[in-house]
Amino acid sequence: MASRTKYTDSESRQRVGQAIRRPAPSGEERSEPRAAVGVRVAWPTAVSTKVGAKARQVEWNERAGPAANARRKLPLLTADFFARVRAALAARPSPEQLHGVRLAAKRMRYTLELFRPCYGPGLEARIESLRNMQQVLGEINDCAATRRLVERTMPVSPQRTRMERFLVSRLHKKTGELRHLWTEGLDAPGQELHWARYLARNARTPRVTRHPETGGTKTPMAADKRR
Repeated sequence: MASRTKYTDSESRQRVGQAIRRPAPSGEERSEPRAAVGVRVAWPTAVSTKVGAKARQVEWNERAGPAANARRKLPLLTADFFARVRAALAARPSPEQLHGVRLAAKRMRYTLELFRPCYGPGLEARIESLRNMQQVLGEINDCAATRRLVERTMPVSPQRTRMERFLVSRLHKKTGELRHLWTEGLDAPGQELHWARYLARNARTPRVTRHPETGGTKTPMAADKRR
């Protein structure tokens, strides 16, 4: 099995910075539409190891096009996400505390989805891995919520005892699934660097075509064969 190398948050961000220092394709930024991405995405601008830390606002550069924003911002947001979740899971959080990890995964997924037209199937695979993580986190949250409901509403009885044992067992199972998804999937050795390189080097200006009937424009995605 591949050995796992541990990096501090500072070292991780330095490696990501080294991975993305590659010039954009010649002339691409000049050809991108002005203000193509004019959105704000809630996200911490600095690494936070506090599970419930409040997300801050990140300003996207409205003068640059979507591909330029993707190349510059997404690798750094990815580094923050990996550091945040890594620190949270290392602290052995309770199911209630894992809610912060669930929110972080949701923000990361939604942010990547904004840039779907700039990438190809490689981005879809990463979005799917985040979706799977969200699914397991949601099941953990459901178990914890049901357990609290049982404690509040069911009188002490053999039936309640069986229910509580089932929920505790399911919580342990789903928590194990989450750790497996993280350590053997998203955070497997080298994965963070692969994410950073992919996001920094494969963003391309979306192709815009005019609809023959309405005269409007659209960005083709289904037939996109980019990486």
